[in-house]
Amino acid sequence: MSIPQMNEKGLLPVGVHSCTLDEAESVLCWNDHRASLWCKLGDVLNEFRAQSFPRAPLFVDGSYVTDKPIPSDVELLIDLRSADDLIAGKVVLYCQRNHLRLRTDMLVDFYPVLQGGNDFASFFQYVGEKTACTKGLEAKDKKGILRIDSW
Repeated sequence: MSIPQMNEKGLLPVGVHSCTLDEAESVLCWNDHRASLWCKLGDVLNEFRAQSFPRAPLFVDGSYVTDKPIPSDVELLIDLRSADDLIAGKVVLYCQRNHLRLRTDMLVDFYPVLQGGNDFASFFQYVGEKTACTKGLEAKDKKGILRIDSW
């Protein structure tokens, strides 16, 4: 497990790159702003633990997983595709009730990935309009994201 170097456009190479929380922190927290966002992400994960969320894989993405010095937030997905319906429902309800608070107060934009639902993990591998404009790419170009299996 290791995170590859970002390419010349400041993005991870295409694919899902597995890493630990410590590895992600060591690569992504290269200034005070990014370290502050990482602390907020840690607070969100502590909330998840307090809610007894399953320790399902997490995907971390957004401008936080680029060379952008001052990203606005951290995109976080929890992969519930193998969770039973009761547990997945609990996480979805939590997300619905807390999404705005997590996004505005904690600067973490949180989404569950559900069996048969939107595949946000694939969706977030597209560069998107904003990044495409700033990096000279097409919105449908692909980039890498991080997967954290143990938290």
